[in-house]
Amino acid sequence: MEQKDFFEFIQKLEGFKVRFKELHWNAIGTPEHLLIDRILDEISDFQDKFAETGFTVFGKFATGCFVALTELIVAENTKDALQEVLETIFDVKELLINQPRLCDFSALCDEGISLTRRLIYLADQV
Repeated sequence: MEQKDFFEFIQKLEGFKVRFKELHWNAIGTPEHLLIDRILDEISDFQDKFAETGFTVFGKFATGCFVALTELIVAENTKDALQEVLETIFDVKELLINQPRLCDFSALCDEGISLTRRLIYLADQV
């Protein structure tokens, strides 16, 4: 994983947060609304852990250098958006193959994959 890959992933996560906020505002019913609240919290926590780990590898970044990459997100419902999150994490995990010095990123990806799969299960129940 290069610094540019790290930046792009953080920005994609920010883009997913924007998309989930849009879905949140258009939610039909309280269960979906509450689930998206939880999804937003979980993605924010995951993004924060990943970013803070990145700072230990790539150093601190200037304020204002991250923007939300929303144009890459095509999902129009909660489950599809979660599936896109999952695929994005898998893509990052692939970048980490054969990079043992970045094993902490790989562990975070595993955590994110497990979490996203659980959220997809919950989205199926709404």
